[in-house]
This record gives sequence, structure tokens and C-alpha cells, in this order.
Amino acid sequence: MPTFYDSFLKCADQWPQNVALEIQGRDEVEGYRYDELRQMSQSIARWITENKFEAGSRLAILADNHPRWVAAYLGIIAAGCTAVPLDTAFHADQVAKLLRDSEASLLFTDTGHLPMVERAVRSLLAVAVARVVVVVGYHAGPVAAVVSRIAPGRVHPVMAQQWEIGNGASLAAAEASVAEEELFLVLTADHLFS
Repeated sequence: MPTFYDSFLKCADQWPQNVALEIQGRDEVEGYRYDELRQMSQSIARWITENKFEAGSRLAILADNHPRWVAAYLGIIAAGCTAVPLDTAFHADQVAKLLRDSEASLLFTDTGHLPMVERAVRSLLAVAVARVVVVVGYHAGPVAAVVSRIAPGRVHPVMAQQWEIGNGASLAAAEASVAEEELFLVLTADHLFS
């Protein structure tokens, strides 16, 4: 039986130039073709695989309803991992509990949810997590300022110097910071969904 991702690939092969997803913006409709959505999801899947997240690893998504949310979801399942969608209506303590209980090792988010991410990171630090690395790129200054004040010495922003060449490249910036760790949590909050 084909998986959801297999069905997506079949559509992308059959109708690469057709619109796969649309969302109403402030002034216009923003659309993504199947080939664009496939490229975005494969970039995310490639990064997940290259950074040795094992099949079945739980990777969470906390972001508004947007085609890029779908790309993250598709990238996660394409890499053989388990997507853990988190409701944006949750409070920070609920997000922290779900991240902890699901044993999610990565959180994809958008800048609109940065205050909630800040509160969730504080909750994680209070119960179990020794250190958190937050990759910054597109909105590096504001995001680094927020995460740097959470818990100096325990929450570390890492600048992705080449964030503009793709999501995988920007997330790879965290590699040196977590290479020696057996288990780690990486948060992205400014360039994956901005």
C-alpha cells in the first residue's frame, strides 16, 4: 500500500507545474507548485538524513497553517521520521510537555511562535534538558537576542552563515555544536518558515 509521501511523489511526477498548495496572503494568493513543494521537502529530508536522525525519530512542527508547514511535514516523513504536529493554540507548558513526552529531538517553528518557543525552552531547561542550540539565519539578530537571554550558558544561538542557500545548509550550522552529544535538540525559528 502506498504511503502518503508515495502518493505525493506520484502527483509531483504527474503534475509538476500544477499548483499543489495555496494560501491567502494580505494582498495576494501565495501558491506552491508540486515541483517547488517537492524541492522544499527534499531539502529538509536531505538535511535530516545527513545529520543522522534515525528512522522513526520524532521531529516536531510548531507553525502557522502555511504551505511551508506542509513542506516540513513531507520532509520529515520522506526521511523516515515521525512528524509530531503541535497545535499553535497550545500554551508553552503544553508544548514543553509534548516535546518531552514525545521525545522529539528537533522542533521546526516560525518566527511568529518565537515567544512560545522561548517559554517552552525555559520549561525544558527547568526539567531535563541541559543545553539547547538554536540555529539563526534570516532574522538572526532578533532571534539571537531573544534566545541569548533565556539562559546564558545553556541556550546557544548558532549563526548559519549561508542560510540563504537552503534549509539544509542553514540547519547544518548546528553540527559542530552538537557533534559530541549523544542526544540533542535543535530549534530553528527564523529561516525555515520565514
